[in-house]
Amino acid sequence: YSLYSSTSTGIMYDNTAPADISYVNDGTGPDVDYWLNTNSLSANWAASVDSESGIKRYFIHIKDIFNTTIFDWTDVGVVLSTTVSVGLTQGVTYYFSVYGENNVGLQSTGISDGVFVDITSPTAPVYVNDGLEADERYSSSPDTLKANWNAATDTIIYPGSGIKSYLYA
Repeated sequence: YSLYSSTSTGIMYDNTAPADISYVNDGTGPDVDYWLNTNSLSANWAASVDSESGIKRYFIHIKDIFNTTIFDWTDVGVVLSTTVSVGLTQGVTYYFSVYGENNVGLQSTGISDGVFVDITSPTAPVYVNDGLEADERYSSSPDTLKANWNAATDTIIYPGSGIKSYLYA
């Protein structure tokens, strides 16, 4: 007859979900509003915090503006960014959802503000005039450039992302 003795390290009690994910950015860095690709989508997010049992993993999900699932919930481990190969449609907004899960299965969530897919270029202005009115051939100023043009458009087939700026050379 033998007598054995052992000691338990105890069990930690955790009945609180991790802190909500404070941001989910569309893209690989700061949040973007427009996406130039129809084959993949990227997102990154803030770490969730759980001081009792810690974060075990994150899950991601992508849906479109019509609430259609494009990429079903998938475990991505403990990374804070991902790029997913997925077919996207020009002119549609997509949303990344992320939830963090702690070591007892409680979850926190975060969702992006959406990213609009725009892979079409805007139309170029039809005319560009030297001067402020009709096209001028001469200028009295050696160091001032004046020009005018009609507006470019970004709505050929689908609504586009708009015209951000014009460049001249």
